[in-house]
Amino acid sequence: MANMRQIVDPPSFTPIPFGLLTTVEFPNTPDVHWQNGITYQPVCGVAVTGLGELTYDECLAVTGSGGNPPPPQAFFNSVSVGPRGATSFVAMVEFDCSAVGNEQAQLTATKALSMAEPWQVERAFWTGVASGQSIVFPHLAANAQVLDSDGILLQDPATIVSGAGETFPLNIEQALGELEQAIANCYDGVGVIHVPELLLPTMDAWGVIKQVGPVMKTANGNKIAVGAGYDGSSPTGAPRGPNACWMYGTGNVFGYRSDIRVRAPQGAQSFDKATNTMKLIAERTYVLGWDCCHFAVQTNVGVPKGT
Repeated sequence: MANMRQIVDPPSFTPIPFGLLTTVEFPNTPDVHWQNGITYQPVCGVAVTGLGELTYDECLAVTGSGGNPPPPQAFFNSVSVGPRGATSFVAMVEFDCSAVGNEQAQLTATKALSMAEPWQVERAFWTGVASGQSIVFPHLAANAQVLDSDGILLQDPATIVSGAGETFPLNIEQALGELEQAIANCYDGVGVIHVPELLLPTMDAWGVIKQVGPVMKTANGNKIAVGAGYDGSSPTGAPRGPNACWMYGTGNVFGYRSDIRVRAPQGAQSFDKATNTMKLIAERTYVLGWDCCHFAVQTNVGVPKGT
């Protein structure tokens, strides 16, 4: 005991259950070169009007309708297979500890990172900012295209869905419907709806989401990423309004993450002689990307059902 009070364990920590990382696919790879960033090639529609087109055979015969139809229209390019890129970033915490008992200090630093990194990753994935610099690509709140030096797409602008202008937020059931329809027209697969934590009670009150195993989903099966680090800002980066916020829809999200690394900072600053303490840093590298689609809609927060 340090004094007359008994030393006991602190309360247990339970992470928020429906954050971004619960919706991300993390493929296994023994190669660590992804930490320099990744390039991938999704198969996407060239517009938000559906993937591919219908046609008919040139020899089609139609009886009882006044004759055969004219030859079908010429095909046009309806699929994009261009490369996309994603950049890496690092979630980290710094921990001051005693110069003795280093093994326990490493465990504490690792635990501190596991508590902090979901929020950090969500904030970087929404805003694109890490350590004050706009270097995380792709990210959600974006209104401009970014290409790397080789012309590979790092960032596509979020398309604001119909009827969802920045001045006129939609009620949550319409906003979600517009977002899901846009994803279906673009992708027709299971996507991810990205919503700030403050929007979850509104969605729950309207009954537009449900828990399916460890993931929150819409009735149509799209995954819901409820981000405590999501700040609700617009594609221009403007802060959310007092009774409204933005939500985004993307194709499926995937990524890579390293093991947690615990190290001491370089140089004399790693040890404080005055307090006989040392610093440890726990960190993990991430890279995240999504498949094809990127949409945005502004919605009301806390509007009573039926209004």
